[in-house]
Amino acid sequence: MKTSRTITEKYALLRVEGSLTNENIQQLSEELSGVMSDRDHVILDFTEVTFICSATLGMLLRFNQSAAQAHRCFLIYGVHEDIMKIFTITEVSNYLSLFETFKEAVDHLESRISQS
Repeated sequence: MKTSRTITEKYALLRVEGSLTNENIQQLSEELSGVMSDRDHVILDFTEVTFICSATLGMLLRFNQSAAQAHRCFLIYGVHEDIMKIFTITEVSNYLSLFETFKEAVDHLESRISQS
């Protein structure tokens, strides 16, 4: 797994590449904690994610719940079809804010910010 981050005035973008496994879940958790401390809103780029384990699903749900409780956005875009099937089968997709493109995620974030 490899990550890179971009911090803007309104949000932090975390690009994630490769497999999300038990071996690197701690690294991803630390990266997410870091970007969530930098900005209120987080956008995850999953366009280069090739595998996701069940432990990572749980971690994403925890970060999403934490963000929601703080009235923050935790958005994910670019999920590959195979991984989206896992999100759907496990019903994780019912709880996460998932978007096909970066533009859709940013548009959603902008509409949420303008409502507050």
